[in-house]
Amino acid sequence: MKKLILLVILAFSMVLSPLATTIAATPKVINYQGQLESDAITSQAPVLVVFELFEDAAGGSALWIEQKSVTVDKNGFFSVYLGDVNPIDLKFDKQYYVQVTVGNNQPFPRTKLSSTPSAFYAADADTALYAFDAGMAMDVAPKAIGLDNLADEVLT
Repeated sequence: MKKLILLVILAFSMVLSPLATTIAATPKVINYQGQLESDAITSQAPVLVVFELFEDAAGGSALWIEQKSVTVDKNGFFSVYLGDVNPIDLKFDKQYYVQVTVGNNQPFPRTKLSSTPSAFYAADADTALYAFDAGMAMDVAPKAIGLDNLADEVLT
């Protein structure tokens, strides 16, 4: 009986271990790319840019803020990872908007985040939590699995 219990525990740990690692390893950064077009940006020197996430298309308070020194190429293009300095601690279970402010200028109009950041919510999805909390084999009918159903090598 002890061997059977050990075998069941080992089997469940082998199944759940990779799943737990995958969920824990979900990166919470957003790749954000843009182009700054301005007479003020004549060189490829770093530019101070503030990125903010909001719940609303206009008004409201920022839910997350990150300030970065952004280097643009000769055409004004840049690419940054949001959340690598200040972790983004939002569930992404609703629509969010990003606001970009370059230097001391007025912020650009907010833009909707696409569905990729919304995938963060998958790590916390109710269905995944249900699978962990369901008790899995706790609902197996009594005597549904017996010693006569097991291979000989399991019993030795």
